[in-house]
Amino acid sequence: GNDALASERLARASDAASPALLATTERERGHALLRSGDPAAAAGAFASAALASESAEDRTAARAWRALALGRAGRANDALLAMDELDEAHGERLPPATAHALAYERARALAAIGRAEEAQRAYADLAADRASGATGAHAALELADLRVADGDHEGALRALDRVMTDTQTPAALLERAAYRAGVSARTLGEHARAAEAFEVFARETTANDAALLASAAWQHGDVLSQMGQHGEASERFGYAADTATDDEAIAASLLRLGDAHAARSSWRDSERAFARFIERFPD
Repeated sequence: GNDALASERLARASDAASPALLATTERERGHALLRSGDPAAAAGAFASAALASESAEDRTAARAWRALALGRAGRANDALLAMDELDEAHGERLPPATAHALAYERARALAAIGRAEEAQRAYADLAADRASGATGAHAALELADLRVADGDHEGALRALDRVMTDTQTPAALLERAAYRAGVSARTLGEHARAAEAFEVFARETTANDAALLASAAWQHGDVLSQMGQHGEASERFGYAADTATDDEAIAASLLRLGDAHAARSSWRDSERAFARFIERFPD
């Protein structure tokens, strides 16, 4: 794409450049390579930029971006080593956005090599920094996933609250947080909390993943049924039945749709739902 082409041009331009120009050219090439999806090559460009940089501030920034690129390239141990080489004084000279991005990559690298407790602490520190913006929101989502893996759904919900209560959270992150919050709250039996989260998901989502949409609708219907709101539950089960693409999900949705209609004494609608089930699954 355009970023890859720009990277090639910058590489040619750096051949005969002065140290200062070389540093700038290699730094720009590194960012272009990151945008084009080649973090391994970007790490090399940032390393060259660091060597050519004449100021300590520029050198530190280039080293920071090299560490970040190593993390994105899947070289977690190398990334952590590069980050450790950036001492506290160096870190203070990093622009906030760069420092936040580096902190996020540190947490990801720790998680990648199995240091889950350290990763959780790193994600939690970043998520707690409201100035970290969308990067902090991503950290909160990752933290929630790690806590769910540990069976700590209440802890996951605390992390997700950071995303869902921030009015600056991008819609794409809000919908992801809402779905996760709904699942965790439902797991804990907190039906009203789960229903509220799934309502946010339904309102904010732009997803076109049929399985995800059907899953959210079915779980939303389930918690609404548990709360005795069978009319709204039937709407969600109906949507799930119409949206799901695999037989197991369709069958589960139609059966719960029939039950929800029956619970509100809508017998004709209930019969229709069960008839759809029998027609679709005659055996």
